[in-house]
Order: sequence, then C-alpha cells, then structure tokens
Amino acid sequence: MKKLCFASLILIYFSCNCFAQEENIITDHNSTVLIANGNKYAHSNIVQLTIESENAYQMMVSNYPDFTGAYWSHYEKDIKWELLPQDGEQTVYVNLRDKDNNIYSTISDKIILDATPPSDGTVKIYPPENGFKSPPFYVDLEISVKDAKYMMISNQNAFFNHKWMLFKEDVSEWQLEDGPDGVRKVFIKFRDVAGNNSEVISGEVLIDTKAPFGMDIKINEDEKFTKRQDNQISLKITAREADFMMISPNKDFSGAEWIPYGENLDWTLDGNDGNKIIYAKFKDKTGNESGVVSDEIILDTKPPQDCTVLIDKGADISSNINKLVTVDLYSSDASFIMISSVPNFKGARWQVYREHIPNWKLYGEENGTKTVYVKFMDEAGNISGIYKDEITLNR
Repeated sequence: MKKLCFASLILIYFSCNCFAQEENIITDHNSTVLIANGNKYAHSNIVQLTIESENAYQMMVSNYPDFTGAYWSHYEKDIKWELLPQDGEQTVYVNLRDKDNNIYSTISDKIILDATPPSDGTVKIYPPENGFKSPPFYVDLEISVKDAKYMMISNQNAFFNHKWMLFKEDVSEWQLEDGPDGVRKVFIKFRDVAGNNSEVISGEVLIDTKAPFGMDIKINEDEKFTKRQDNQISLKITAREADFMMISPNKDFSGAEWIPYGENLDWTLDGNDGNKIIYAKFKDKTGNESGVVSDEIILDTKPPQDCTVLIDKGADISSNINKLVTVDLYSSDASFIMISSVPNFKGARWQVYREHIPNWKLYGEENGTKTVYVKFMDEAGNISGIYKDEITLNR
C-alpha cells in the first residue's frame, strides 16, 4: 500500500513538472520573422515568411494575435504563408517552442497588402494647335488613373525597351511614330507601390499633314446674274477631306469665322447692284488649311430705266402708203426688247436689243393715231415698264 502511494506521488510529480515546462515562457531577442523579405507592401496575399531562430523546434503561425485556429508544426525557416484576403495593413504572429517545450515570446511582422491594381486609367491626346506639318510628330498627353505610383508609355502595345517612370498627369511633347498619314496610338500601363500592374489603356490620334483639296465654289449653279430683290444666293461647295470652311465676300476673310463644312449654303449678298465675289477656304480637324477658291456673280435687281422710243425720229405724221415707219430705241443696259402695236403685247416675242428697227408696220387700216409699245429686258432678266410713242397715220 505504501509502495502504491509512492508511485502515485512520482506520477503526480512528473505530470506537474511537464505542465510547468509547457507553460514556461522565455523572452528571446534573437528570433525574428520577416514578411516578404521585409518589404513594406505585398501585392499578393501569398507571401514568403522568413523565421530566424537558433533553438526553435516547433512553431505556430497565425494572422490573429490569439492564434485562433493555429497549431504547432515543425519549425521551418522559410515558408509560404497566406494572409487574410483583404487589402490593408496585416500582421503575422509567430510562436516558437524548443525541444524542451520552452515557449518563446511571440514575434511578429507587419506588411501592407495591396492586391488591387491601379484602375480607371484614361489618356487624352492633344495634337499641335496648328496641326501636324511633318515628322517628327509631337503631342501632349493628359493622363488620369486611381492609385498609381508609376507608369510606362509606349507607341507599341509590347512596351519594348521602355522603362517605368513616376506617374504624372501631364506629359508634354510625346513623340509619336513617324510614317505616312494615318492613326497613331499611345499605350499606357500603370503600377502601384505594391507592384500591381494595371491593364493597358490606349488613346489614338489622326496624323493628317495634307490640307483639304479638290476645292470649288459655285454661286447659283454658276449663273452669271442674279436679280433677287432680297440679295439671296445659293452656294454649292466642294472640298475633299475638309471639316471646316470659311466663307467671306472679303479676300482677306476679315470678320469671317470657321463653320462646319457643308456642301450647300444660303448666302445674302452685301451692298448694291454690281459684281459680287464670294471667297472660300477650308481646313481639316488637324488644322491643315487649304488655299482660297472663289466665284462671282452680278447682282442686278433693277430693270432698264430711262428708255426712249421714237417713231420716225419723233415725227408727228406718217404718210407712208404701206404704213411703214422706223422705230429708234435707246436703253443703257437692255439686252432684249419686246415690241408690239397693242398694249397687251399679244403675239410678241423677246428679241435681241437693237437701236434701230426699219420698216415697222403700223397696226390697222384706218388713218389716225398709231402707237408702238416697247418693253426692255436686261441680261439678268429684269423687265422694264412699257415705253411707247405715237404717230398720226395720214395716207
């Protein structure tokens, strides 16, 4: 009975001793843990842990200070570790235990997890104010993005031989690729401080060094005259590869502004009757400006005036047995005449203006007062009022 009690005492002693050893906490200033070689940022939640310790036999690793869910495992200096899947500052905690079951004080390290790449990148390309003239072609870039520290710019999607640079919103005089006219692209990708690369964004601009060509302007389908009282004319405009046009009655285009290109335009002529010229020039979206074309038309809104009609040079009486007289006409700007012996000009036709008409036959068989009626028309088509002269027939 005494022997049994002694054995029990020995068992109790060893049990208590083991328990005391497991709870023995030792301060260790030599053990360390580094996340991702001590980097400040990680762009993946899978990181490298480097655990340095001279006497560690087992280790317990956790993302929580109370080591929730953690368990003891064999000590390894380098392991892959999974951080919590959320951006922000995170801490990894490590407990170490030696072969004598001494537990060392907890060691830890911090890192900022940033697994989200820069986003919402945009680039706007601004060509030269006066357009592209000849290589080299330079543009200004306006860039925006969220959470980027660096950027890389290239004229090719491969970014061959290009280097990362600090992000900036404005890049002046970026040189595009040389070559013939056509579309050029600029590619940009971004990187944050954690090393996350964004998707590639791009913008494009049209290289156009050639001015609009094949220009022409026609007034009223190339008519010579217009007689509209409101001075309205129609313009038929042609220019290949034009985006804007400037129309003016002045050769120096004073007071005119660029307007969107169109093939048809109504226009009001300025001033009084006379020869009118309309000038046009064109440019494209890149600012290439064409030469000047023009067309002219004569504005004539007034009919022939101050016209005269004389029968037999103003004689009062004609005694010609055949009723034949001469008719003399005068008009400073008539091109056509219509002459008749009746006021309604029934059966009369327009004929080329002439100042002397011999052998005009008076109307009617009876003697008495006879009248000759004449209307005048200018080249523009303006028709005068009725002019007349009288003579007494006495055969």
